Amino acid sequence: MTALLYKYVERGSNPIESDKDKQLLEVSSLYHNVWQPISQYLQENNRVYYSCDGLIHNFALHAIPLSPKTYVTDSFTLIQLTSLSSFTEELNSKIKLDSVLLIGDVNYGLTTDTLNKERTKGVVWPFLHHTSDEISNIAKSTQKFGVRQKKLIGMDVTKKNIISQSINKRLIHIASHGYFNIDKFLVTLPTYDANDISKSMKNSGIVLSNANLEGVNGYLSSEEISELDLSETELVTLSACESGLGRVYENEGVYGMKRAFKIAGVHYIIMSLWPIDDKKTSNFMTHFYELYLEQKMNIEDAFNKTQRYYKNEYGNPTEWAGFVIIK
Repeated sequence: MTALLYKYVERGSNPIESDKDKQLLEVSSLYHNVWQPISQYLQENNRVYYSCDGLIHNFALHAIPLSPKTYVTDSFTLIQLTSLSSFTEELNSKIKLDSVLLIGDVNYGLTTDTLNKERTKGVVWPFLHHTSDEISNIAKSTQKFGVRQKKLIGMDVTKKNIISQSINKRLIHIASHGYFNIDKFLVTLPTYDANDISKSMKNSGIVLSNANLEGVNGYLSSEEISELDLSETELVTLSACESGLGRVYENEGVYGMKRAFKIAGVHYIIMSLWPIDDKKTSNFMTHFYELYLEQKMNIEDAFNKTQRYYKNEYGNPTEWAGFVIIK
């Protein structure tokens, strides 16, 4: 069972392609080992709040097939909790409902013309072409309701600007690359070591302006995120690849951006478990905000309706199941 979970968690870096019969056998095993044991308690409940342990943190539970054509997400609304106490957590009554911070269309310091010619830091972050439209579409949705907004784009996506502009924002949307040490994200550590945990929190984060040239100053780590005051923030959306991953510690959970934003005080987080196409990510986010902002659905329902819409649109779970919502 553990080996099977490891294999499916690896979709974070390499979506699995195998022959159809073998895939059906494996997903059948996932259903019988993970979902079926709790299904008897869910017959009259279609909204499920769950708290994970171990490798399940990095697993798309909503993508478990219930039949050849249906998945858990077709029958249930799933909301992941960072802890059981989050279930009873109430929004701060003083949250300002008129402020949004939009981050995207980031200039990473090198153009696509020079990617093959210059590799200054060993890794070159390519420009995400569709994040410009993504930010513009969300801005249009918020403008309809007179929502005060601040954009950080191009070369303005810096640590200093994010720290100063994130205060008292109801909604923060970040459309950039996320980073995580793929070689370590499957390791479950048996002991709680404060020094090692600090390293893990530095090992994931968000890629900022000019990251291809500035080194450490071009990244906002999970450790730095955890030190922000985001207690007035209802939702942070990270349309960044693998932003939901982290290093797993037994009995302590995942250390990465997920934990960082919760420590900072955010109520809801939308993140991804594996790389998703730039254009499809933009479409997903635009659709979500139309439901959330324009049709005034609550965050949970808007997210799950968006996920079901793109499940029907794309079919393959690697295209729609990567995003998760966390409370």
